[in-house]
Amino acid sequence: MEKKLRMLILLRRRLDYVKYLLGLRKSVHIFNNTPAPKQISILIPDSLGDIAINSSITQYFKSCFPGVKITLITHPKYLKAGYFNPNYDLLMEYPTHYLVFQPWELTYENQCKIAQEVTPHMDRLYLCQPSAWCDHLVPKFTMLELQNHLCKIPGKDRFLPKLRIPEQYQKKAEQFRAGLRAPVFLIARQAYTATYNNRVCEYWRRLTEYCVHKGLTILDNSKEPAVKHQRCLPVGEMPLPEIIALANLCDGVMALRSGLCDLVGFSTRCPQYVIHPCGFYPFSRTTFLAWSSLVKMGADFVEEHENSFTEAADVEIELDRSREWLLSRLANYGL
Repeated sequence: MEKKLRMLILLRRRLDYVKYLLGLRKSVHIFNNTPAPKQISILIPDSLGDIAINSSITQYFKSCFPGVKITLITHPKYLKAGYFNPNYDLLMEYPTHYLVFQPWELTYENQCKIAQEVTPHMDRLYLCQPSAWCDHLVPKFTMLELQNHLCKIPGKDRFLPKLRIPEQYQKKAEQFRAGLRAPVFLIARQAYTATYNNRVCEYWRRLTEYCVHKGLTILDNSKEPAVKHQRCLPVGEMPLPEIIALANLCDGVMALRSGLCDLVGFSTRCPQYVIHPCGFYPFSRTTFLAWSSLVKMGADFVEEHENSFTEAADVEIELDRSREWLLSRLANYGL
């Protein structure tokens, strides 16, 4: 049964790809064939990371088409990721009747309809996330290359992603950070696209215990902290822009690979320790690390590793590496 299911999935993926190659499914829709569009709509159904990476695309559009207005259309859950990109002129949510679908379930036809309903006067539409309508494309490119390919941007003209923290959230973060005892680190234990073995929970518990024992203040991007301690504070219910602004004021961020890493990496100079899962991206010969590497997308001060926490020994290996990274960050504190 499992083999038959996989065969059906592969058949569906190939059929979608044939439709893409034949032009029956397109990533670029031109409604007003003018050399300089005035209104561009970009639809990204979900993912903080894809919206962050999209800043590569918007930089190109703004440089090529002076005065163009760019609208991001996305699910309400991910709208605040657009706050970091000053090239978006307007951020729009789906119409409510499409919220009955999970973002990754939106068909090609529904995505086109959403864009028409939300921005009926657009000159061009770019569908920048093909997972639901041509998943076969995703593993053919890295995350950054994929969006540039979909938007037909020449290789020589491509930009690296670049974001900016909204000023009002930076001020709120500064007020919160002023009440914390240094050194301060943010940990992000959740991942959505990447998957890890349950032993990852042991890793975070033991790492957090080590940190509080060393006198660090830990901000845990969760509703409940990994360890109950007066120096381990949950910040998962803070607004997303405030969490990223807070990361900018921390001594470092330790995280599983998620879209939060993109937002931190492209908008701050905060050092990051990022763990990717081992192995290949699904239906690909590219490792997950190579497919989603922050360093390759231009993020500075990032140290990346692979670990799926399959064996008990994997926990020990990662603890040793992350403690070494922590100590390098703590040199100025004499800890």
